[in-house]
Amino acid sequence: MLWAFYGLIHSLARAAFTETGRVFGVDAWHLTFWHAFFAVVILVPLMPFMAWPADGHFYFAAAIVALMTTVGTVMHLSLSAQKSGRVSSIYMPLEAIAACLIWILIVPDVFQAHVDDLWMSAVVVLALLLSTAALLRIRPSDINWTTFSVVAPVGVTYAVAGVVTKIVMPEENVLPVALSYVLVSYVVMACAMGVVLLLKKKAGPDLMKTDLIRAGLLTGVFSGMAYATFVSSVALAPNPGYTSAMAMLLPVWLVVLHKITGVKDQANPLAALLIAFSLFVLVMVVS
Repeated sequence: MLWAFYGLIHSLARAAFTETGRVFGVDAWHLTFWHAFFAVVILVPLMPFMAWPADGHFYFAAAIVALMTTVGTVMHLSLSAQKSGRVSSIYMPLEAIAACLIWILIVPDVFQAHVDDLWMSAVVVLALLLSTAALLRIRPSDINWTTFSVVAPVGVTYAVAGVVTKIVMPEENVLPVALSYVLVSYVVMACAMGVVLLLKKKAGPDLMKTDLIRAGLLTGVFSGMAYATFVSSVALAPNPGYTSAMAMLLPVWLVVLHKITGVKDQANPLAALLIAFSLFVLVMVVS
């Protein structure tokens, strides 16, 4: 069940990250750089508590996954700023389903477990379908073909990233190893985005605006927390797709946050409840 707890914290931190991008509404390219930079600054003091595996594949995977998720982060923050923070979450069902299927296909024992327990398999499929339908109905006006075509590649990319992460992560001493994995990833992301900003000629005075740096600090905190708990959850979960499914709580957290802060939100509360219920059933069945 620890994987589900990490997944829950991941979804909450990811919602805070998304909401911060929406509130500040700053340039997504700049914010992606600053959030990675501040995540590195926050994580460096934790290095004495990190564990550093000897396997070079671990660091290669962290770097490759960082490059894969950098593009997704830019798109996520761009959608958060331009439209609704909730729009950027519509790739999550695709991420969860793709990650589940990939893991089942590449791990024979997992495939056999689903064949041997068809009841569990049926409940997992039903939970994923219900949570997906509810997420798409939470605010129907947010969903259109153009937006989906933009974020669909992000969902597949994140699914592959989750599977790769699970492959290289140990099942013991998870959090110290996850922190080192996350630190390497953010160093790579910050360096990559620095190069991109230079090539796009976006590294001028606008990069040093006060609101941008403030947004970068806040998103760096939330992103670092979200990524560390995501990696930890993926390492412990029976299937990395289950962690991605837990991330579908993001729009639910936004409903709660907007209710508390008085932000006008036309989201469907029944759809939010159905997402939460479906994921609760999923956790109970697979744990």
